[in-house]
Amino acid sequence: MKKLIVLISILFCSVTVAQTISLEGLVSSSKNEILPYVNVILLRVKDSSVYKGSISDENGHYKIDNIYSGSYMLKVSSLGFQTKQLPIEIIGDTVQNVSLSERLNNLDEVVVISKKPTLDRKIDRLIFNVENTIVSENNTWDIIRNTPGVIIDQNNIMIKNSTNITVYMNDTKVQIPANEIKSYLESLSGTMVKAIEVITTPPARYDAEGGAILLIRTKQNLSEGYKGSINYNYTQARLGKHAIGTSQFFKLNKVDLNLNYTFSPQRWNQKTFNRVNYLEEDNSLNSRWNANWNRSSRKKDHNFRFQTNYQVTTKNSISFTVDGFISPDWEGENESTTNILNSSLILDSLFVTNNTIDRDKRNFSYNLDYKINFKKDGERLNINAHFTDYKQLEDQLVDTDYFLPSKEFIRDNTFLIDNYQKIDIYSSQIDYELPINSSILEIGTKVSFIDSDNDLKYFNRVDGTDNLDNSRTNNFLYKESNYAFYSSYGAAWKKWDFKLGLRGEYTDLQGESKTTSEINENDYFKIFPTVYMQFEANENNVISLKYAKRISRPRYRVLNPFRYYLNDNSYYVGNPELKPTIIHEFSLLYTINDKYNFDISYSYEKDPIYEFSIQDNILKTLEYTNLNTEKDVAYSLDFNTYTNITSFWNIYFQSTVQYQDIVFKVPFAQSINQSNSSWVFYSYLGNYLTLSKDKTLTGDLTFFYLSPYLNGADKRAERIRLSLGFKKELFDNKMILTLNFNDILNSDNVITTTQYQNQDIFSEVDDESQYVRIGLRYNFGNTKLKDKILKKDKLREQQRID
Repeated sequence: MKKLIVLISILFCSVTVAQTISLEGLVSSSKNEILPYVNVILLRVKDSSVYKGSISDENGHYKIDNIYSGSYMLKVSSLGFQTKQLPIEIIGDTVQNVSLSERLNNLDEVVVISKKPTLDRKIDRLIFNVENTIVSENNTWDIIRNTPGVIIDQNNIMIKNSTNITVYMNDTKVQIPANEIKSYLESLSGTMVKAIEVITTPPARYDAEGGAILLIRTKQNLSEGYKGSINYNYTQARLGKHAIGTSQFFKLNKVDLNLNYTFSPQRWNQKTFNRVNYLEEDNSLNSRWNANWNRSSRKKDHNFRFQTNYQVTTKNSISFTVDGFISPDWEGENESTTNILNSSLILDSLFVTNNTIDRDKRNFSYNLDYKINFKKDGERLNINAHFTDYKQLEDQLVDTDYFLPSKEFIRDNTFLIDNYQKIDIYSSQIDYELPINSSILEIGTKVSFIDSDNDLKYFNRVDGTDNLDNSRTNNFLYKESNYAFYSSYGAAWKKWDFKLGLRGEYTDLQGESKTTSEINENDYFKIFPTVYMQFEANENNVISLKYAKRISRPRYRVLNPFRYYLNDNSYYVGNPELKPTIIHEFSLLYTINDKYNFDISYSYEKDPIYEFSIQDNILKTLEYTNLNTEKDVAYSLDFNTYTNITSFWNIYFQSTVQYQDIVFKVPFAQSINQSNSSWVFYSYLGNYLTLSKDKTLTGDLTFFYLSPYLNGADKRAERIRLSLGFKKELFDNKMILTLNFNDILNSDNVITTTQYQNQDIFSEVDDESQYVRIGLRYNFGNTKLKDKILKKDKLREQQRID
C-alpha cells in the first residue's frame, strides 16, 4: 500500500518551466469561413527549407511552439485554395491570422498521392509512411518485412536484438497469441495501412509489456461522400496464393463508416533440414539423426475491419471498431523422413512420419472509444473499452512407420491429439492530456484481464482403437489481471526539450493444470520510468537522450506444460516456471542537418526468455521449450539517413553495428553458466524511384543484410534479401498495377547452429521468402466531391514528443 501511495503522489506531481515563443492564429477563406486541416509552415529565409509546421484544427486554429526569434516566411496551403506565402518577423509570442482565396479553376476531384515511402525520425520512434506507395499494395506482414530496422526471424518480429515485440493497431494492442501474428497480418490488406511506427523506447502511456512496439497506423476517411476500391493479387512462390479484398468509405455530416475485407485462399510450403548429433559422455559421436521435413498447408482466411465514427458535438466523438479474423478448415500436412546413422555414419534405420493437422480458429476484437476535446486547445480525454474473443479447435494425427536400411518394415506408432483453446481479454483505459503553456501533462489508467482455457486430450491408437492417455492429457487454465497507472510531463524551453514518464503496474497471475492439480501463482508490483531529453545546439545539430524500463511477461501458450508432438522423438513443451523479463534501454542520438542520425544505445535484459532446443543423448529425443536465461546485454551504434540523390531518386540507408552477450544456465546442468557473444552487423538500403515524367510509374529497390547473430543458445547464419517493385497508375489513378519480386537471390532463409556442452544441433529452414506478386487495384465511387485529405509536409515536431 505504501508503494501505491508513493506512486500516486509521483504521478500527479507538477513541474513548471519557462514559457517559450509561439506563433498562432486562425485560417479562414475570403468568405470568412474557417478552414480546418490547413498546412501552416514556417520556412527559413536563407534557403526556404522547412523549419517548423502545424495543421489547423477543426476550428481553423493553428499553433507552432518553441520558435527562435528571427525572420521567416509563413507558407499556408490547402487543397482548393491558392497558396499564400508572406514574410513574418517573430520576436515574442505572435498572432498571425491568414485568409486564403479559392482557386478559380477548381478540379472535379483532387487526389493527393505520395509516390515514395518516406521516413520520419522522432526522438522515440521511426515512422515509415507507406500510404499510396508500391509497398502498400502488399499485405501488412510484407510491409513490416520491408520496414527499415525490422527483421523477420522464423516468423517472429525482431527489432535490434529483441524478439519481445508488441504489435499495436492505432494505439490499441493486437490481442492475439504471438504465434498467430503472422497469419493475422498476412490477411490484412496493405492498402488500409498509412504508416508503420517502430518505437524502440515506448512512452509511459503504452503498456510496459514487451520490448519495442510496432505500431500500425491505418487510414482515416476525411472526405465526404462515398468511395471504395477493390483489389486482387496473385503470388507465385513454390505454391500459388491469392488475395482479393475491398475497402469502402462513407462519410456524411457527423457519421463516417469504413469497411475493409480480405479473402485469402492460400497454399504454403516450408522445407526444413534438421541434424542432431547424439553424443557419448566424452562427446564422441554416438549416432546422427538427419530429418528432412516438408510442411504444407492450405487455408482460406477471412479478415475484416469495420469502423464507425459519430461526431456527437464539435468537440466530442464516439467510435466503434470490430476486427475479425476467421480461418476455417485450415489443413496442414508435415511429412518427414529421419535417417538414423551410427557412429561410423552408416545408415542404421529410418522412420517416416506423417503429421496432419485440421484447425478452425477465429479472433474477434471489439473497441469502443469516446473522445472529448475541451475548450482549451489541446486538452482532451479518451476513454477506451476493449474485448477480444479468441477460439481455436485443432485435431492432430501423427503416424510413424519404422524401417530397416533395406526399407523392411519394423513397426508403426500412431497417436491423436484434440486441442481446444479459448482466450478472453478485457481491458479499459482512460487517457487525459492537458497543455500547460508550452508543456503537456498526460495521466491515465488501465485495467486488463486475461482468461485462457487450453484443453488437450491425447489418444494412443492401438489396433484401430483410440485410447485416452491420461499421463499426457492436460487441461490448463490461466488467469492474469493487470492494473496500471501512468503520468508523463513534457515541456520545452529555449534549446531544451524533455519528457518524463512514470508507469506503475500491479500484476496477479495464476496457472493451473487440472490434470496434475499443479497451481503456479505470482503477483508483483513494478515501476517503469521513461526519460526523453533533447538539446538543439543550433539548427543543424541536435542531441537526444532517452531511457526506458520495460517488462516482458511469459504468455499463456509458453506456460502451458502440455507437449505438442512433431514426431515420436521431437516435441514442444511449455514451462510454467518462467519468470518475467526486465528490460533497460539507454540511447544517445545525434542528428546533423535534420537528415543524418547517429544512435548509440545500450540494453540490458534480466531473465530474458528464449526458446531452447535440448537433445537428450540417452533417450534420443529433441525437446523445444522456453527458458529464462541469466542476461542479454547489447551495445549498438546505428546510423541512418533519408535523402534525395536526384529529383527522381530518394534513398533510405540504415546501418547497425552491435555487440551482443547472452549468458544462460545449461538446461540439464543448472550449476554451469554458458556465454554466447558476437558482433552483429545490419544494413538496409531502400531506393525509391520515379520512372516516368508524369510520375505515374514508380519503383523501389531494397537491399537487406544481416550478419551472423545470436538467439539465446543458438547462432544464426547471415541473411541477405534483395527485392524489386514497380507501380503503374492508369486512368487518372483509377487503376493501379503492381509487380513485386521478393528475395530475388533466395538468400533470406534461416540457418541455425546449436553447439555447447553435449548439444550439437543444426537446422536450415527454407521458407517461401522468394516470390513474384502481381497486384491490381481499382478505385471507384463519388469522385466529384472535393477531398479534404491533406498531404503533410515532413515536419520535425520538436515541441512535443509522442
